Amino acid sequence: MKQVISKHAKKFDIRLFWQYRELLYMLVYRELKIKYAETFIGILWSILNPLGFLVIFSIVFGVFLKIDTAEIPYPVFFLSGMAAWGYFARVVQEASGAFLEFFDVIEKVYFPRIFIPISKVIVQLIDYAVAFLVLFVLMLIYDIPFIFNLIYLPFVVLFTILIASAAAIWISALVARYRDLQQIVSFVLQIGFYFTPVLYPIKVIPEFLQAFYWLNPMAIIVSLHRWCIWGDAVPILQLSIVMLAAVFMLITGIFYAHKVEAIMADIL
Repeated sequence: MKQVISKHAKKFDIRLFWQYRELLYMLVYRELKIKYAETFIGILWSILNPLGFLVIFSIVFGVFLKIDTAEIPYPVFFLSGMAAWGYFARVVQEASGAFLEFFDVIEKVYFPRIFIPISKVIVQLIDYAVAFLVLFVLMLIYDIPFIFNLIYLPFVVLFTILIASAAAIWISALVARYRDLQQIVSFVLQIGFYFTPVLYPIKVIPEFLQAFYWLNPMAIIVSLHRWCIWGDAVPILQLSIVMLAAVFMLITGIFYAHKVEAIMADIL
């Protein structure tokens, strides 16, 4: 069986993605069933989760530390960044063990392995959308007007999905080869949360460090979300660099994952 799997895996053909598309639907359905159908309150977790973080961090950083967010109420400021960061972090965390989770299937049946991390990317869109719903409700409560920039939000969301997909594909493939990386991923995400302007505005960073700080892709993504909502500034040069890097990482990630796919049944 492994010889058959390897024979298929060596042939990189983009048409296989379309040929096996129904399997991707099944993977997504399976993830949704595990995530929501087998829980006591189901999809309500997608609402309670951001609300929980919202209350805690709003009290700590908005009330006690009094982080200056200009005219934007801290709950809106926080959730506008957390919607993007939360989606990215959940995708990466889930993708880090994606191939290990499907060990039995990978060993027996051939299909484009890249569908496994991509299914994680798709399923986490529900929590992403719910975070936006809560955010828009907060904007109505705080009487924050919806500006023209909001029409660009779908493009920002697509860019976020692209970056999350690139990270998910690379990390899932790397962890398949180097198991210890799964623990490192969790640590990096925890550190990355505080090095991304979710809890604070970028202006609190010393000016001489901001040019490097902007090279954090998620700093750009968070700021793009806030630009759509109230016109927060985003540096064009760093945005261009991050966009090119994201496309490069996605393409190279697909090829690297395909390379690992050829030996995956043996290394898992």
